[in-house]
Amino acid sequence: MGSGVIRWGIARTRTKTPSPRTIAEIQAALTDLPEYGRERDRRIRAMQDVATAWITAGDWASVFALRAWAWRHPLFDTPRALLRGFLRRWEEALLSGAPLADAATLVRDDVTTAVFDPWERLAARATWAELRPLLADDRAAWCVAEARVLRGETLGGRSPHSGMPLRRFRWEPELEPPSFSVMGASWGSGGFRSTLAPATLPSAIERLAHEPEWEHLFSVWSEWDTQVVKVAGTGIQALATLLGAHGAAGRWHPQGAVTVGRCPWKEALAAMMRMHGYPAPYTDGHGLAEARRAVWRVLAAAAGVRWPVGGSRLQAAMKGWRWSRYDPHEPYAEADLWSLFLTLEDPRRGLAWATYAWVTD
Repeated sequence: MGSGVIRWGIARTRTKTPSPRTIAEIQAALTDLPEYGRERDRRIRAMQDVATAWITAGDWASVFALRAWAWRHPLFDTPRALLRGFLRRWEEALLSGAPLADAATLVRDDVTTAVFDPWERLAARATWAELRPLLADDRAAWCVAEARVLRGETLGGRSPHSGMPLRRFRWEPELEPPSFSVMGASWGSGGFRSTLAPATLPSAIERLAHEPEWEHLFSVWSEWDTQVVKVAGTGIQALATLLGAHGAAGRWHPQGAVTVGRCPWKEALAAMMRMHGYPAPYTDGHGLAEARRAVWRVLAAAAGVRWPVGGSRLQAAMKGWRWSRYDPHEPYAEADLWSLFLTLEDPRRGLAWATYAWVTD
């Protein structure tokens, strides 16, 4: 039963922190940057040291100016740009450390950031009552409100942009939100606690077209091996059909057996939110507010109810659902942590789904 804490941040140099230089000097050092080699690494480290010194000293005016310059530079300005990760770290530091009113200027629909979920960091700093006057009346502001709900606030009503209720229902899981600082973030990942036992797979059956909302849930793992199978049958039949589609039953278990176990409702939903919001290394999460939306839309689609839907209505539509999880014994796949090996069965309608998603470093 895996658990762990992921930590990252802007690296602190072990040598004496160099005296801060001007942005013009940083820009000059990055002009004609070599493609490879020690000289390139030296110039990048020097830039990083200067930015780290400003962040450590709380020189937010310089960090804001550095950010503004980087957004106009081809080494930073696109998602695949060489130094994009540094720009993201600077923005994360600004969101977590700059004066609240200044940090809030980065959380607007008309401001593009390298950070995927700037509202999550801002929401960690103050209450909705404190943050609301600093925000525009746009989607980004209501993302902050949704993030505050996941930090324990009850605001009432719905987001006018996502349709999500601005309160948490008792059937929803309680995830510990990340802890942010100017030097990084940390969050716990509880993993699964339910146990597994060997089970013999039946024959695969015909697949049905599954709901497109599943694809959005798995979008953070778009470059990895993910799949969803829907069948008119049971959860174990959905699993057999899924693993058969991967050629898995013979490869992993010559006798056609896997380890399967019932999964508590909240444990399954927590794993889905964690996967979409803050997934495994080398993947880009979207934060817990977006993860909650993605999970709700999957649940509503699977239940066959129209969106938007209220929490009580959705709970009633999911009555009798049975969640299970399994371990396909894929080499390097952590079935208890960085994966989503789940099945869902709706006995009332005779439908079932099985998911297969994992990453490896």
